[in-house]
Amino acid sequence: MSEAEENKPVITMTETVKLGIPIQINGVTTDRLVMRRPKLKDFRNASKMAGKDQEEQEIRLFCILTDCAPSDLEELDYADYGKLQNAFQHMVKG
Repeated sequence: MSEAEENKPVITMTETVKLGIPIQINGVTTDRLVMRRPKLKDFRNASKMAGKDQEEQEIRLFCILTDCAPSDLEELDYADYGKLQNAFQHMVKG
């Protein structure tokens, strides 16, 4: 294996976020969320759903990527929401 191949970044397809405070997703209590890597169409769909409200766009995007309803995601503890944001940033920079 060449040095260039060894230094290639590893692309993460999903991130599992361990929640400090469990929530209910689709009626099931969970202590973790799995977020998949975003595609361009995910950004476009979130934008269509939320209009120009950037905060709502992010929430809608995270709902798409975690396969949960906005009403479920809005129940996240704010510290856990920060973990979700960090997981997202890790995937899009990789």
